[in-house]
Amino acid sequence: MIEWQFADTDEVMINALLPEGSSEYELSFVALYFGNLAPMGPDTVSYTGSAAPGTVVLAHDPTPVLPPTFTPDEYYYEALLRVQCSDGDWSEVHRFYVSPFSLLNNPSVNCNIPFTSFIHLIDGAGFSYAQVIEAEEGDSTLFVDDLSILVDIGHSYIGDLSITLTSPQGTEVELLSYPNFLGNSSALSLIFSDNGDEVISNSGIVAPAQPLSDFAGEPAAGTWLLEVVDNLPLDDGYLYGGCLNINTLACSQTFSGKVFYDFNANGIQDENEPGYGHAILQNTADSSYFFSSSSGTFNRCAALDSFDLQLVNVPNWYISQPASHSLSFDGSGTPANADFALQPDGEVADLFVYMSSLGFDRPGFENSYLVSVSNQGNICVDNVVLEVALDELLSLQDLSGADVFSLSENTASAELGSVCPAQTVEIVLHHSLPDTVALGTELQSSVVVTPTEGDGNPDANSNVLTSIVVGSYDPNDKQVNRAETDQDFKDAGDYLYYHIRFQNTGTFYAEFVIIADSIDPLLVL
Repeated sequence: MIEWQFADTDEVMINALLPEGSSEYELSFVALYFGNLAPMGPDTVSYTGSAAPGTVVLAHDPTPVLPPTFTPDEYYYEALLRVQCSDGDWSEVHRFYVSPFSLLNNPSVNCNIPFTSFIHLIDGAGFSYAQVIEAEEGDSTLFVDDLSILVDIGHSYIGDLSITLTSPQGTEVELLSYPNFLGNSSALSLIFSDNGDEVISNSGIVAPAQPLSDFAGEPAAGTWLLEVVDNLPLDDGYLYGGCLNINTLACSQTFSGKVFYDFNANGIQDENEPGYGHAILQNTADSSYFFSSSSGTFNRCAALDSFDLQLVNVPNWYISQPASHSLSFDGSGTPANADFALQPDGEVADLFVYMSSLGFDRPGFENSYLVSVSNQGNICVDNVVLEVALDELLSLQDLSGADVFSLSENTASAELGSVCPAQTVEIVLHHSLPDTVALGTELQSSVVVTPTEGDGNPDANSNVLTSIVVGSYDPNDKQVNRAETDQDFKDAGDYLYYHIRFQNTGTFYAEFVIIADSIDPLLVL
């Protein structure tokens, strides 16, 4: 039996139940994966010491296997433990993993059916990797009522992955879809549960892409299959393991809440008061951070201790009520609620505008720019007008998202009416680029939103988008195997062999590729 917990990122406490006759132990930590760096091979740090039978606590530092510049917060270690008996023989090696990032580091996380994988997710598009999880009748009740699963992965681009879980009856549920919003994060420790939040962070309790309730009523015992697919090339990693919880709560202690705009300062989220998406919250006990969902909600496992929970990124012109929550957990299982209301601090208007490209500017093709106008203040702004000036090489074709607007060759004006706090208006500009523009040309387009008088941050009322023209370029040639022919060549009925070469040396993929060729009319195919 092995349990572990990191006291700090450079010290892991391992509780091990050693067998009768134990006299010495050897504990090794192996470097398998360094996030965005390639696997470094079998770099190992080992510790030895005396050991008596029974439960012992081994406290050691696994970080010497890491490069000097690497931050260990999201690293997973392979751990190898063996003991020597009084007769001098060594036991078999017990292999497991530890990580300060894994949710298993939280003693409040329940682990009904643990599994250890160490499956190398080798670089390759579409490669699939499967882990068998055996659920015996003694591990769960007869039928599935509630189910959650914790998955630990290290990978240089988590956004490439998709994950599914298949029951012994063949029911398949997608846990993590591709594409997803996890991008180039290099570690994943997620509890998939139907009461979780949307997937916006690589740690926490999240809702699966498809409901786990699809397993409800099925026999729990049998072989479950966890499958990870790497959908794109160039990145690799490891599936370390996790826990399958059947009819067992994923966390013995939880805290949840929401962050929302409280425009009328009544402490209640009314119908017209949206959530504050992607809020950053800090647990002061261990200085860890996590994010709320796009709607402002959060749901987390809690360790059995006391801590303050505070909102880090309080938006300008608002105050957080309360400033923090003092939470304490004693193992009773009672969940805690920790809502944060963002109440206006004075009366301030603050318009913000940003322009981005939805595609690529290519000679002879059309593209679209997205303009987002939002009110980051705490009062409504009336008579908002958007003015756009595209690069002189671009020609405006159309504008969508506004009822009242005007267009010229490369400028546009749109009347947006009133924009209230936390509201965003999106305008899409459709334009074209002549096919004579050279690759690598820099385009500069600008946007301004008014009024600016009395604005809390007038510098945010304008934005410039720089775009580089990209495209395909196709140098080609045609060669023949003989420069001249004679009568013998003709009498023998020999062939002329033509070799046509084409390539793309541009900065974008080629579309509508057509190979057209002509030969002299005196030649016969």
